[in-house]
Amino acid sequence: MFERSAARILVAMRTSATNSSLFARPRAIPARSSVLSVRRLRSVLTFLSLVTGHWLLVIGSLQAAQPYTPVHPDPELEPWRWRVYHELDGLGLKCVTEDSEGHLWFGSGAHRYDGSTWTMFSFGEGLTGSQVMRLTAAPNGDVYAGTDTGIHRFANGVWSKLFPEDADIGV
Repeated sequence: MFERSAARILVAMRTSATNSSLFARPRAIPARSSVLSVRRLRSVLTFLSLVTGHWLLVIGSLQAAQPYTPVHPDPELEPWRWRVYHELDGLGLKCVTEDSEGHLWFGSGAHRYDGSTWTMFSFGEGLTGSQVMRLTAAPNGDVYAGTDTGIHRFANGVWSKLFPEDADIGV
């Protein structure tokens, strides 16, 4: 039934060799060739639907790019890289620095850690004030500490006051 109605609908435009006009008289396609044309049309449409369907499946399976997740976590967050120093618990740690020899200096008092032993410097050993607020290390190995009463330097194993001098305190 479809083939007969398609045969009636399909019309070929044909120009005669003598008539070069753009407007040619439409002519009905014979029934036999119209059946072949309809079959060809069906096969072309089937092929196109298969190809189109295949591409729709491919496009439908595409997703937005996912953010990169590294295989190894951030190395700075690995727990074995961090260490808890229980010797500093409750001391009110204010600052930390590392000197040129690799010693860690912690400022609440003056505490030096060389990787195996702790050295605690008390305020009676050349440091004045109640707390070390700032620490910094010089390239020559000296360590400078800022307390609430002045600036001190640790050089050659001894703390000495740099500023203010004792004479300036009474002014």
